[in-house]
Amino acid sequence: MECFAPESNRWLLLPSLLDPSRTWFTAVNVRGALLAIGGEAWSIEGPALDTVEILEPSAGTWSPSAKLETKRARAAVAVGADERIYAFWGYSKGNPAPAVVPTVEVFDGDRWTTEPAAPPTHVQPRWGAVAVRGADARIYLLGGCNNLEFDAVSTVNAYDPETKAWSDPPDMNHPHCGGAAVLASDGRIFYFGGTDVSGMESAVVEAYDSKQKLWKDVAVMPEPRRDFAAAVAPDGRIHLVGGYVFPFAVDSTLVYDPATDRWAL
Repeated sequence: MECFAPESNRWLLLPSLLDPSRTWFTAVNVRGALLAIGGEAWSIEGPALDTVEILEPSAGTWSPSAKLETKRARAAVAVGADERIYAFWGYSKGNPAPAVVPTVEVFDGDRWTTEPAAPPTHVQPRWGAVAVRGADARIYLLGGCNNLEFDAVSTVNAYDPETKAWSDPPDMNHPHCGGAAVLASDGRIFYFGGTDVSGMESAVVEAYDSKQKLWKDVAVMPEPRRDFAAAVAPDGRIHLVGGYVFPFAVDSTLVYDPATDRWAL
């Protein structure tokens, strides 16, 4: 595990995870604490994990946290305005065909519980979707895959944690699976890369304006990638970290400025 310090422009090592085989998990930050949620044990090649690890700001090591109620890898996870963690979908077994988990779980700081109301029938559970909390406090579920062939979709759903109601914002302009999304400082949601409908890595970037209710294509990434992380730095620029371009993982970081629609080269 590594963290980036913008003030010194340096990467710093963090303590290693307790489970070195954990892959396809989702990490979130709540009040400075990092949580690594679910995932898949690399050596198992199929069944997902229900384990969760936490790294507190003052701790020197990761420690076990409360387990998920359902094993899930490649789930869509976001922190709500209520500071609870919401985990959507993912798969419980990847081979030979993904067993998609249709439920939503919520972590209140002590334990995970499954939301009693299932998503409406028109909302298709999927894996590889990305969750991001919008400026309106709804959690947006973006894209995803329906099968292991990376059959990407452009579907967008939104969930209101307060009312537990689902809604359907406009779909994205392009299918995406396994990309990354953030809420920018100007209130727009940006979705970066992932795979396209053919399963190839994509460099397409889209931005959603909730006032206009419209997705617009913006400057494409300098290079395509999937399975990477994205974060907004204090200066408003968005950092895309690591990822995968067949057949190798990458160690580079791309930096995008939403204010100018330009990439740092």
